[in-house]
Amino acid sequence: MPKIKVLKRPILQYPEEKMTEAVAAVRNGMSKKEAARTFAVPRSTLIRKLSGTIPEERRMGPARTLTAAEENLLAQWVLSLARKGFPITRHLLCNAVKRVLDVDKRPNPFTNNLPGMTWFHAFMKRNPVISEKHAENLTRSRASVTKKSIEKWFQEVELTLTADGFRDVLNHPRRIFNADESGFLLCPKSGKVLGPRGRGDFYHQVPNNEKEQLTVMGCFSASGETVPPMVIFPYKRCHEMLQILCQIHGQLVYRRVVG
Repeated sequence: MPKIKVLKRPILQYPEEKMTEAVAAVRNGMSKKEAARTFAVPRSTLIRKLSGTIPEERRMGPARTLTAAEENLLAQWVLSLARKGFPITRHLLCNAVKRVLDVDKRPNPFTNNLPGMTWFHAFMKRNPVISEKHAENLTRSRASVTKKSIEKWFQEVELTLTADGFRDVLNHPRRIFNADESGFLLCPKSGKVLGPRGRGDFYHQVPNNEKEQLTVMGCFSASGETVPPMVIFPYKRCHEMLQILCQIHGQLVYRRVVG
């Protein structure tokens, strides 16, 4: 037997701004019947809004724990921290609300005054200017880099090369190189795994040290040519080799000083 598709009646059949315009029109002298027909809103709902039986602002669900002004202030605080390079997590946001409720003592539906994920998702929906994403770790020096500071750096490089008589280097891309290093973990972290319920932490046995990595230095020219990379392997103690290197280094220093 084929399934019968039931069309659900939409809960909200008119835009809220239309009801607001209808309320304002009636207060400015228009009749309720004419306002309901002009703005295509239910006349009965319009009458109840004018009488104060229902609030003029339509809102679904339970009452808010924080007022609209308090949530706006909370959103501005979150955005301010993010602009300064100190973004907070969803858990820190909920803990901030808990500290307010601990002091305020107002009634709320939260356990121990701590909002849950339901409140968090509702807060994010009410404040679409805030988004949740993965943050990239940057040092203060790297985070403070701006377009103006980069242009200033290139200007200083050009002035230095010009003063030393090497300004023509900038006209040859094959003579301009950029190098950077990157680390590669030999034992990358595993994702979520399955195991028996009721057990504590799960461990994934690995053949290498979980913190062992290779460091690779890559170098490229402005013309697209590559230089063979320099690879730094995990450090191992070689006392004899270190002694030989120290002796060679000491002899070189002695020759430079004496000779």
